[in-house]
Amino acid sequence: MKLRVPFLCVALLSVGIMPVAAAGPRSFSEGANSDSAEGAPALAPDPSSVNPSTADDRTQWWAIPSVIPSQKPLAEKPSFESEELEVKLPVEKQVQKLNSHSTVASEDRRNIKKSSSEAGRMPVAQGVLKVSSNSARASANPDIEPITDIPKLNDIDRPSTSVEGLLEPSPSSFIVSEAVQISQSVVQVTGVKLNPTAAGLEVILETETGQLLQAITRTEGKSAIAEIENAQLALPSGEEFRAQNPDRGIAEVTVTQLEGSRIRVTVTGEQAAPPAQLVESDRGLVLSVTPVNSDQLEIVVTATRTEEFIQNIPRSVTVITRREIEQQNPVSRSLQDIVGREVPGLGASTQSRNQFGQNLRGRNISVLVDGVPLTTNTQPRGLQTIAPNAIERIEVVRGPNAIYGSQATGGTINIITRRPSETTLSQQSEVGLTAAAGNRRFLESGSFGNYIAHSLSGTEGAYNYALSFSRESTGTFYDAEGDRIFNDRPLDQSVTFNVLAKAGVNLDSQQRLQLTFNHYRSTQVDNEYINDLSVNTRPAGTEKARALRVGELEFIDSTPPRDQNTLLNFTYTNDRLFGSSLQAQAYYRYNTLNFFPGDFREAFFENITFGQVENQNWGGRLQIETPVFTVAKLLWGVDYNSEYNTVVQDIFDPVAFDESGGRVYRKINERVEIPRYDLSQLGLFAQFQWDISDNFLVTGGLRHQRVGFSVDDYTTFPGNANIEGGDLDFNNTVFNAGAVYKITDTFNVFGNFAQGFSIPDFGNLLRRPPAGFSIGGDFQQLEAVRVDNYEIGVRGNWEQVNASISGFYNTSELGESFVLDDRGFPIGINRAPQRIYGVEGTLDWRPGGGWQLGGTATWQEGENDVNQDGDYLPLNSSIISPLKLTSYIQHQTTPGWRNRLQLVYIGNRDRAFDEGVDPADIDNYLVVDYIGSIAIGPGTLNIGIENLLDTQYFPVQFQRAGGFDNSERFAARGRSLSVRYTLNW
Repeated sequence: MKLRVPFLCVALLSVGIMPVAAAGPRSFSEGANSDSAEGAPALAPDPSSVNPSTADDRTQWWAIPSVIPSQKPLAEKPSFESEELEVKLPVEKQVQKLNSHSTVASEDRRNIKKSSSEAGRMPVAQGVLKVSSNSARASANPDIEPITDIPKLNDIDRPSTSVEGLLEPSPSSFIVSEAVQISQSVVQVTGVKLNPTAAGLEVILETETGQLLQAITRTEGKSAIAEIENAQLALPSGEEFRAQNPDRGIAEVTVTQLEGSRIRVTVTGEQAAPPAQLVESDRGLVLSVTPVNSDQLEIVVTATRTEEFIQNIPRSVTVITRREIEQQNPVSRSLQDIVGREVPGLGASTQSRNQFGQNLRGRNISVLVDGVPLTTNTQPRGLQTIAPNAIERIEVVRGPNAIYGSQATGGTINIITRRPSETTLSQQSEVGLTAAAGNRRFLESGSFGNYIAHSLSGTEGAYNYALSFSRESTGTFYDAEGDRIFNDRPLDQSVTFNVLAKAGVNLDSQQRLQLTFNHYRSTQVDNEYINDLSVNTRPAGTEKARALRVGELEFIDSTPPRDQNTLLNFTYTNDRLFGSSLQAQAYYRYNTLNFFPGDFREAFFENITFGQVENQNWGGRLQIETPVFTVAKLLWGVDYNSEYNTVVQDIFDPVAFDESGGRVYRKINERVEIPRYDLSQLGLFAQFQWDISDNFLVTGGLRHQRVGFSVDDYTTFPGNANIEGGDLDFNNTVFNAGAVYKITDTFNVFGNFAQGFSIPDFGNLLRRPPAGFSIGGDFQQLEAVRVDNYEIGVRGNWEQVNASISGFYNTSELGESFVLDDRGFPIGINRAPQRIYGVEGTLDWRPGGGWQLGGTATWQEGENDVNQDGDYLPLNSSIISPLKLTSYIQHQTTPGWRNRLQLVYIGNRDRAFDEGVDPADIDNYLVVDYIGSIAIGPGTLNIGIENLLDTQYFPVQFQRAGGFDNSERFAARGRSLSVRYTLNW
């Protein structure tokens, strides 16, 4: 059989330039050409890269012009710049005898243009794959017979040299094999299935009786996309299929109908576009996805202040992704609850605005938002200053460090806000309801709360943006015994707003400007309850705190309990400045908090009062990363932060309070509880990393911090002492060193020595200073807490298992703990040597079949030498948390339906009680939660049941506080139900 073709095409074919790819599966990520105008990956390699030694291998792909224009005038001779390409794959001999359709269309079925620099060779198809029938994974198969009827030169008609011959009609395409047919009929896709495998996930498009599909593939941001030509969705559920979080590392799978008889399959990864392969089988078209281990992909910025892979960091690091935050939201939208459940070494949640006692490895936590410090010197509550829907991810560095400055003697929590999407417009809407669901208060009307949120983001040219808004209204909380919970730092009966706005511009390929604004406000509303102090007539630790209903509280000349935080952050980055990369940041933050009022006439404050906390900080950071040589780099820079703190009390009329039964709070005076004091910190740092080999790297660095403290003359709030103010300057220099050795690509060991420091809580010291105190004379009381930490650990990230275990030991020659009165109020600071040690472990296992299970374990203990006589006593339970175990089991029951059970177990701790340190021993408790999600319509319905077993228990810190007063022994929430519907569009 003879073929009529242009002679130049025949010449190119005969010298072997036409082969464009070897047979075999190709992933979406292979051959990606990010510089192309269309941004699509090239599935076929450049012809010049084909090994000449394989010229006789007939299982290669061949690119042949599929359309030859006919009846063109001499002035419009056909050229290769306007010709479409088809890629022909070998087909099994047996399949060739059947109705096989094996074709690859060029990208988006558009003509491929040839640049002038490529005038001498054939253009290459850019990213369309149509694989053959039943070959598993499209891999080379010895049973497949190659196509051998490639035309030879003497079989080809020479082109005519006459005008009549040139105008004679020519065939519209070549036929390489009579057994291979080109189908233009629309194929019906009758079903979409997700099949979990040991390696990942299969997306199966089911068709009728072996009909084949044409696929155009590309990557876009974190998504791998396949567009199916000549196909129509015929699903029972409509023209869209959607499954969220079907497998670890995969955020979403969607199959949608496009115009022009096209179907789009989108697989979105959590961190990056997942590698995938297209294979046809008797089940239909199969998209086989093998997500790269997310822990291996994970890049964090908190541990080193620059982007770095977790496996290269000689520290214990925990990352809570956007997917995990959204998964936990149906159970609780409190960041305290989420991080307390997910982070080893962190104390259990208090279920209140009070973060006192939720330490990390027994020491202070530095909380940041995009690197901006949220932790204040007094009354820290950084986890109650931003809503979860405004968060992209949370990075936690466990263990003392001075990476961002002071206050991180236990570790650093960096909250990274939502990032703009890479598409023109991406939106998410969510609505929800919550209610008590305990045996005694099932769907109680007063317990209902509601939630609404919307976010949108996008990129347009050099500009991008992200906007997020949420409003949450909480109802009344009930414990498992059906009683209303009273808490002096309540989360219930409040309305919370959060607004995040972010805008950025890429000045060029190396420079970027970004402005971020976040405002958080939470106010208690419609409260009718106060703390029933009558429970204190019984022995401490024998009764729970109770709520006394008095009618809706009225505040006259004062404001109800509320919490507000406003943050403004400006960032400039330059990735190439004289061979270095630079990041500059300027920020401002303002925060206020009004506590719940209380009757303290017989207690510490001696009045009916509440405190109003005010703090403000501003500052800047400048860091430069400079390559030292090929495998080493130096990070260096300067930080500055200035803050002030003060607490002022509103004093309320006792007569109006008593006559109203505790309902009316009329302000009659105010007084300073903690005088305004100013802190300024200037830090100089340098951090060095050297990759000695592919398997071994070392890090080391230092930070020098200068601290300035200033307070004016003041009178202590009971009016019993006049304190002379003054200024104080001191400094600290801390070091760190670490190493990682990679035994294999998936298993490594690490170790580090790190020093951290924190400034004592000046507010508590100034509130009730010891007798004879003066700013200049009591330097030891004001000296920074400096911690030396030693850590060693191992971690493995295999295909189906992720695991880690680490041990730590840290000491401080001058630790910090509060001195409490007999009612549990802090009246001073004790400075004494401390030591804390512990073990942490994590495990995640994906056995296949849609199952996932795992958990964390934390054990820690510590002592201090209060009298500095060598006799160490246990640290109290507001510093040392009891044994904490978490576990989960999850199953992708159907492609659109996922179920998860999770538990938190807190063990006993009676050592401190037995030695007279704690006022009460700590009892264990177990809390089980259920989370389910199911695709309904265009969105996902999420169901959360907190405390599924309706267990009556008391959080650790309130067990301890209850040992002083029953009115501080607040119970935890009983069974609660949350239903939310999320729509991405």
